[in-house]
Amino acid sequence: MAAIFSDVRAWLNPNVWRRAHHGSLRARFARGAWWSTIAAGSSRAIMLLAAVVCGRVLGRTSFGELGMIQSTAGVFGVFAGFNLGITANRYLAELRSTDPQRAGRILALSSLAALCGGSLLALALVISAPYLAAHTLAAPQLARTLAISSGLIFFGAMNGVQAGALAGFESFRDLARVNVWGGAAGFLLITTGVRFGGVAGATCGYVGAAAVNWLIGHFILRRKCAFYGIPRTLHRCLSEWPILLKFSAPAFLSSALLAPALFACNAFLVHQPAGYSSLGIFTAADRWRVALLFLPNSIMAMVFPMLFNLRGARNQQGFRRVFQANLAVNLAAVILPGALIVVLSPLIMSAYGSAYREGWRVLAVLAVAAIPQCLNSVLGQTVVARSMWLRFAFDLMLTAILISSAHLLIPRLGALGLACANFIAYTATTIGLAIFVAGKRSPLRDRAEEGTAA
Repeated sequence: MAAIFSDVRAWLNPNVWRRAHHGSLRARFARGAWWSTIAAGSSRAIMLLAAVVCGRVLGRTSFGELGMIQSTAGVFGVFAGFNLGITANRYLAELRSTDPQRAGRILALSSLAALCGGSLLALALVISAPYLAAHTLAAPQLARTLAISSGLIFFGAMNGVQAGALAGFESFRDLARVNVWGGAAGFLLITTGVRFGGVAGATCGYVGAAAVNWLIGHFILRRKCAFYGIPRTLHRCLSEWPILLKFSAPAFLSSALLAPALFACNAFLVHQPAGYSSLGIFTAADRWRVALLFLPNSIMAMVFPMLFNLRGARNQQGFRRVFQANLAVNLAAVILPGALIVVLSPLIMSAYGSAYREGWRVLAVLAVAAIPQCLNSVLGQTVVARSMWLRFAFDLMLTAILISSAHLLIPRLGALGLACANFIAYTATTIGLAIFVAGKRSPLRDRAEEGTAA
């Protein structure tokens, strides 16, 4: 580990950065990190502020209902999106320069699959909303609001492909534009909706924000494809369907494991005494874990296409150095702010209202849990470079530990038990990933065959 940080310090030396060529790895890392931070930071900050407004207006119980609505829509969204964003990201990064025609076919196939999946799953939620509200959410009054959230599924699937494609182009400045303008519009829509329509109004605001993001991203992506000479046509796109089995399927299964597991844990919590009140506390605290991870996630989103671009060029040294820089930067980005959140957790929870203050321990545990969660994502990138099915195996391990820990701890500790279950699951999985990665050779030497031309 000391050798890694020594190499990273040398690579990130400011004097070297100033002399770096515009197209060098250092320059690409710097531009990507800067604009990825702006893109993710602006969106997360705006949405976090909107969540605080919602929490204060709605109160703990209704805020818990809003969190459950979003969690339910998130489960459907996983199946709708088929994790096609990461597919568009990976193959555009690897093929945009070497085979633009094939990159266009893969992008068209991803977009078509997202359109079909988003439409079908949104319709499924509308139809099943009354049953789910009455039997799964134990809140029949939420049926109409749950149906409204179907818009999150449709636009979420479409936005996932668009964001993945822009990241594959390493067009993080454009992603920042999408997030800033979309986030600003979303804040107005959400805060207006919650004040005049409560939980249903807030849900309408979130749907409107997703629609604005899609509209802005659509026009930017069209321009970017034209610049690279990548055709956006359905012609022969179905010939690339094996990619859905070799890469998209395991990526989808990984998400299909975790999102329903999180939903099941939330559902288990709301069925406890004062369940929605406890979920309100957990939802408020978890917004800060999401905010804490925004910088690591934004940097990792930038590094992912860089790694696959280097993988496509068979640049083993560049791959290793970018991965090591990513590890060091992400650890620094999550540990220091996380410690500050732990110290300030009583004040942070009080910002939602006095009724939330007792949840400061939940926030503290989630802030600490962000460290192994960050490492899980960083180490997982090298596993994805070898095989997406290997990544699925580790996500299966994560899901099993999360569910078993939650069922053991939630009846005793409520929202704090769910926070502890997250910490246990991510810590155990990260240890397993570290052992696996340390014992394997370079992913460029045992490169998987998925997605290569016949």
